[in-house]
Amino acid sequence: MKRSTVAALAVLLLLGGYIYFFEREPAPESDGEPVFDVEQDSIVRVDIRERGEPEVTVEKNDDGWRIVAPIEADADPDEIDNLLRSAATMSFERAVAKASEVDLGAFGLVEPSVTFSFRTEAGEEQGLAFGSDTPTSGNRYARRQGDEDILVVASHSSLGFEKTAWDLRDKSLFDLSEDAEATRIAIDRPAGRLVFARVDGDWRLEEPFHARAEAYEASGIASQIQSAEMQEIVTDGDFDRPDFTVRLELAGEEEPLVLEIGEKRDIDYLARSPSRADRFLVDGALVDDLAKEASEYVSKKLFHYSTFQVHRFRIGERTIEKDGSGEEAVWRETAPQTRDLDRSVVEDLLYKLNSTSATEIAEGVAFAPKVTIAVVSGDPEREETTELGEPGEDAVYARREGDDVLLKLPLATWQEIEALVPLTPKAETEPEPENP
Repeated sequence: MKRSTVAALAVLLLLGGYIYFFEREPAPESDGEPVFDVEQDSIVRVDIRERGEPEVTVEKNDDGWRIVAPIEADADPDEIDNLLRSAATMSFERAVAKASEVDLGAFGLVEPSVTFSFRTEAGEEQGLAFGSDTPTSGNRYARRQGDEDILVVASHSSLGFEKTAWDLRDKSLFDLSEDAEATRIAIDRPAGRLVFARVDGDWRLEEPFHARAEAYEASGIASQIQSAEMQEIVTDGDFDRPDFTVRLELAGEEEPLVLEIGEKRDIDYLARSPSRADRFLVDGALVDDLAKEASEYVSKKLFHYSTFQVHRFRIGERTIEKDGSGEEAVWRETAPQTRDLDRSVVEDLLYKLNSTSATEIAEGVAFAPKVTIAVVSGDPEREETTELGEPGEDAVYARREGDDVLLKLPLATWQEIEALVPLTPKAETEPEPENP
C-alpha cells in the first residue's frame, strides 16, 4: 500500500472517531434550550444566505415587510411570520465542541448550507449557520454568530430558514381586505359568457340564462380569484386576445378585479392583470372551473330553505302555517279549511321537498305547470316558489321562480312527494298504545 494512501486512510479513521466521540452521548429527552433570546415582534430585518442562492434581505417598514434584495417586492406576511416564529422558538439539544478547538470542516461549518441572521429594533444582531448532518439521524450541526459552541439541532429546524426570495415574496395577485365581499362575476370565455350576481345573499346566474346558481360553484370562483397567486413570473410570451377574462366586482369597491388568462404552460396558464406589471402563471385548476358547461353552475335543488325555519307553505290552493315553536309547535291548515295536521307528516314533506334534487338541467322542453309550491322561511322571511308540471313516463319537470331552465326529477321521486301531500289531519292519526 502506498504511503499516501495509508495517510489518507488514517485521516478518515481519525475523523470518524472524532465525530463519534462528540456524538456518543444520546440526545436529552428535554425540549432543549433556546437558540436565540429574542421576541418575535422585535425583529426588523432578516438576512438569509443559502448555499448556491442569492442572499435574501427582508426589512420591516411602516406598511409591513418588504424584500429589498436580491429583488424589491412586498413580502408574504404568513411566510415572514413563520420565519420569525422559527427563530423565536428554535431550540438546540446540546453543545458538542468549541469552534476554536476543532476542524469546522468536519461539521460542515466552513461553508454552511444556510446562514440566517436578524437585527432587532434595538440594534442587536444574532445569527445561526447550519452545517452538516450528524452521524445520528435527525440532527444537524449549527453555530451561532459570534459564539464558540457547536450546537446540535433537529434537522427539520433548518427548513424554516431555507427560503429564497420567491418563497418569501407576496405572490397574491390582488391586495384585498379579508372581509371583501364579491357581488358580481363576469367571465368571457370560449364556451360563452357567464355572469353571476349576488341577489339578497344568494348567487344567481344571469348569463347565458337566468337560474339560481350552485352556491359552492359561484362562491368558489369568487374565492379563487380573490386569493389567486402567481405560480411563477414569466418573461417570455404574451397574448393579444386572452382566452378567459374575469371581472370580479366587490362591495364598496369602484373598480373590479380583472384577470386575463391565455395559453397553457404545462399544468398552469399564462396570465396578466392591470394590477401588476409582470406576466405570470396561474393555477390550472382555476381555468378548469372557469371552463365548465353553464348548466354545471346551476343549483339542482327544488328548494333551499332549512326545514326547521319554515313558517308556512302553500301547495296549490292549500295554505299550512306553523303555530308556536319547539316541541309545542302545531302545524295547521288555514285554507281552504281549518284543521290541525299531523306534525310528523308535515315535516316529512318539508324535508323531502328540501332534500330533493334534479338529475339534470333541461332547456327547450315544453312545460305546463300543474301545481305550485311556495315555502316561507327564515328571519327575515323569504319565499321560494317552484312550479311542477304533469308527470311524464319517467320524469317530472319543475321550474323555480325566476329561472329560465327546468329541473328534471325522476318520476319515482315526485311520487314519493305526492304520497305525502294529502297531509293527514291530526284527529285522524292512530293513538299511541298505552304503556302496560
